[in-house]
Amino acid sequence: MDGNMRWKTPCVQCFDELGFDTKKMSFLMGEFDEEGRVRLVCEKQHNTVVIVDATRHQILLTSGGTAFLSGFANEAVAMLNTALERAYEHFIRVVCRAKGIDAKLAWPQVGAQSERQFGAFVFLYLLTEGVAPPQASELAAIRNRVVHKGEIVNDRVARTFGEEVFKRIQLIETALHKYADQARAELEEQLVAQEASLPAMPTSAVARVKMTSLEVSGDQVIGKVKSFGDFVESLKDARLKGMA
Repeated sequence: MDGNMRWKTPCVQCFDELGFDTKKMSFLMGEFDEEGRVRLVCEKQHNTVVIVDATRHQILLTSGGTAFLSGFANEAVAMLNTALERAYEHFIRVVCRAKGIDAKLAWPQVGAQSERQFGAFVFLYLLTEGVAPPQASELAAIRNRVVHKGEIVNDRVARTFGEEVFKRIQLIETALHKYADQARAELEEQLVAQEASLPAMPTSAVARVKMTSLEVSGDQVIGKVKSFGDFVESLKDARLKGMA
């Protein structure tokens, strides 16, 4: 996957025919569509659709990390900011689901403005956690300079931004541990909708792929990444192994 929202994957039908033999299989780079699915056609003209079993903010976080790894600091900041906004939305939707409230009833009034979404998140986080989340004024300042004023930032600024975004997303995901069932139900609803909107095609051509944030040393998983720097290193390791 790179900063242009692409994902490296084998053809699902070839996988069934050849089994998990990386020497015989060819991995292809497919682009995400507007629904968050990856579509590709292999040399045998097999159509494959990959549905990534991850939240939108996790996918965008990976895209931001790979943009940074590729040396695109501005693109990384923009993508990481979007990842954080979608994490706010995910928190709002999951907590509303846990309280038996349909978030769709109010989302049209805040969905078009990031400031309103952040305000909704702040107060909902305060109600559920008993404390306010950390202020985000510095993040907003960097975002505005990059997105609205066109300032060109260096890797140091992008890394600092990434570390803060990663920390905040971890904070949100930790707060949602108590709502694990509702979080899974929210994600499952989105994945089912992605599958339902596909045109008629063989079920063997559709696959779900899980996304994880793991720290790898050699071929050993040694733990979950705890910082943006570790996250980028895990993406770098995957790229070196031809997995991204």
